[in-house]
Amino acid sequence: MTSRNLQYHFKSYLFGLILLFIMSSCGKSDSYKKLLAEKYYLVAANEKLTETMVHDIFSPPVASRIYAYPSIAAYEVAVLAAPDEFYSLMGQLNESSALSINAADYEQANFQLASLAAYYKVAIQLIFTEQFLIEDREALFEEIKNAGMPEEEFQASLALGEAVADEILAYASEDNYHQSRSFGKYTVKNDLGSWKPTPPAYIESIEPHWNKIRPFFLDSASQFAPVAPPPFDTIPESTFFSRCHGCHGCRK
Repeated sequence: MTSRNLQYHFKSYLFGLILLFIMSSCGKSDSYKKLLAEKYYLVAANEKLTETMVHDIFSPPVASRIYAYPSIAAYEVAVLAAPDEFYSLMGQLNESSALSINAADYEQANFQLASLAAYYKVAIQLIFTEQFLIEDREALFEEIKNAGMPEEEFQASLALGEAVADEILAYASEDNYHQSRSFGKYTVKNDLGSWKPTPPAYIESIEPHWNKIRPFFLDSASQFAPVAPPPFDTIPESTFFSRCHGCHGCRK
């Protein structure tokens, strides 16, 4: 093979490598957008939050609060992304103010990643075993970065998500939940008609002061009060006894 042929083949080989690199780079740069559009990252984050709450043994009322605020944070980023399609909850929720965040200040942000960042930051602040969600979040971030998201876009997305999260956390801190942790426990009464712990667990009453937590939309917990139960009675023909169907309290 002549020197000219060698140079030709080398140039062809080099050109092929460069072309392959460019094509792979282009594919990689778009793959993170496809991941964010097609993978159910927010659903997965919510499932991880559920696992964490089960591990931390949060009661159902407290779990409802923990679900709510991260979801609000994620939604508020969606509002910033499409203000003509969605209406912000902030300013509508009780005692809330409109977000002070201007999406134009985060021109390079990817709203899908920002929404996830907001969700994780709020959720992490509301649970005990933070490491579960932190590890899940970091794995997500690493996957998105490896799929080609530019560093400037990545950092802008995180900054936007965290800015939204900070305002939602500030709103959450004023719902009286933390103050309620110091309220007195329910005092068990000795009369037959009052609630008492029952076997097998004999657990104490769950969140007896939950009606003091700020509602999201209702005026108060009494706005839609349930119908009062029938008066306690041990006579078999009574309404209470017939509805009780022989529960622990009636068998005593």
